[in-house]
Amino acid sequence: MSHVPEIKEGSGTTETPETETETETETETETDTDVTGGPGAAEGSPAEKGKGGKGKGGKSRADKSPDEKAKATDEQAKATDEKAKATGEKAKADKRPADKRPAEALMPIESSTDVPRKGPKSKKKSRNGPKTRMRVGASPTDLVAPPEAEIPTFCLTTYGPDHYRSWAPTEAEALSPPPCAVRWLDIVGLGDIDQLRRVAEAYGLHPLALEDVVNLDQRPKAESFGECVFLVLDPVDPATGERGQISIFAGPGFVVTFQDRAGPWFAPVRTRIEQGRGRSRSAGADYLAYTLVDAVVDHYFPVLEALGDQLDALEEAVHLGQSNVLSPLAGLRYRLRQLRLTLWPTRDALAWLLRHDVPLFLPETIPYLRDAHDHAMRLADMVDVQRDAANNLFEVHLALSGQKLNEIMKILTVLSTIFLPLSFIAGVYGMNFERQSPWNMPELGWWMGYPFALGLMALTAGGLLWFFKRKGWLRAELEIEK
Repeated sequence: MSHVPEIKEGSGTTETPETETETETETETETDTDVTGGPGAAEGSPAEKGKGGKGKGGKSRADKSPDEKAKATDEQAKATDEKAKATGEKAKADKRPADKRPAEALMPIESSTDVPRKGPKSKKKSRNGPKTRMRVGASPTDLVAPPEAEIPTFCLTTYGPDHYRSWAPTEAEALSPPPCAVRWLDIVGLGDIDQLRRVAEAYGLHPLALEDVVNLDQRPKAESFGECVFLVLDPVDPATGERGQISIFAGPGFVVTFQDRAGPWFAPVRTRIEQGRGRSRSAGADYLAYTLVDAVVDHYFPVLEALGDQLDALEEAVHLGQSNVLSPLAGLRYRLRQLRLTLWPTRDALAWLLRHDVPLFLPETIPYLRDAHDHAMRLADMVDVQRDAANNLFEVHLALSGQKLNEIMKILTVLSTIFLPLSFIAGVYGMNFERQSPWNMPELGWWMGYPFALGLMALTAGGLLWFFKRKGWLRAELEIEK
C-alpha cells in the first residue's frame, strides 16, 4: 500500500502582515480540523478511525483504493486552497495603515476582550512649566522625576572671610565638600532621582522635603526640620516671563538649592560673594539663605513694572476707542492672577520665618529677613493694585463697547423710523385700483400726483428729523463723531 502524505493544518494559509488575519486563519483551521476532522472527513479521518476505524461511508482508510485516497487528498487540498483564498480576500479588504487601523486589529485574539490600547497623546505644553503628579496611594519615598527634566548639574561654592572658590565638582566632591565656613551646592535639573537621594542622605535632608523638590508646581512655603530650614519659591524670569521652582535647604554651615531649570536668579548673589561686598563672606549660611530669597523676590519687580507699562498702554488704547484690546487685556489679567497666587504665599512664608523662632537665623540676620518680607508685601500690594486696575479696565472696555453698540442701534432705529412712514406712503399709492370708482384714489389720474407723493415723503422725513433733533436724540451722536 502506497503511503499518502498527510496535509498539515493551516498548510495553505497565506501570510499577511496583519496579526489579526493570521491568528483568525490559524484558529479557524484548527477549529475545522478538530471538530469535523478536516475537509476529507467524509472519506474517513484519523479521529473517526480512533472511534470505530471507519468513516461516514463505513469504510476504513486501509480498505480504500489508491484512486479513492488520491481523490480524497485532492478534495482536501482544494478545500484548504478555497479557505486560504477567502482569508486573503478578507485581509486585503481590511488592509489599512497601522496608524489608522482600530486598536482591536492590533491586538491578539486572546486579548481582544481587554480594553483597547490608546495611542500616545500629543504633548501639550503647560503655560506654567512642567508638572509632576504623584500616583494615588504612593509613599513619600516613591519619587518620580518631572517630565522632560534635565540631568542634574552641580555647582559648588565654598567661601569664608579669606577664601572663595566656585567650580563644577564631581559627585564625590559634591557629597563630601572640603571643610569651609559656608558650603553652597547649587543643583540644576531634577532628572536623576537616585543622585538626588544620595545628595539628600549626604546633607541630612528630610525625605518629605525631597518629595516637594521633585513635585513641581508647589505652593511657596517655609518649613523647619530640626536645624534645617526648607523653603520653596516660584521665581519668574524677567526676560521670558516663564515660571520655575527653587527649593532651598539651609543648615549649619551649608546651603543646598535645587532648580528645575537654569535661570538668572542667583547670578547677582555669586557676583556679590566673589567680590566680597558687604557681609557676604563674613556672615554664615543663614545670611546666604536670606540673600538667595531676596534675589528671587527682587526679580519680581521688573516683571510687575513691565506689566504696569502694558496696563498703561492698554488703558490709553481703551480710552481711544480701539477694539483690539480684549485679547491682550485678558492675557494680562491671567498673568496678574498667576503672580498673585505666587506672591501671597511667598509673603506668608517669609512671615512664618519671622514669627517662629528658627535656630538657624541669628539675631543680626533677622532685620535683613524682615526687609525681604517687606519687599514681598510691597510686591503683593502692587499685584493687587494692578489686578484691580486690569479688572476695572476690562469692565470699562465692555461698557464702552456696549455704549458704542447702543449708538449704532440708535442710528439704525432713527433711519428705520424715518423710512417707516415713507414706505407706508409708497405702499398706499402703489395700489392699483380702477379709477372709474368714486371711492378709489382720484389722484392716480392727476397730472401732479407723482410730485405730490414725493413732496409728501420729503415733508414727512424732514418733520421727523426736526422732531428728533429737538428732542436731542441726534446731538449726542454728533458729539461722539467729533
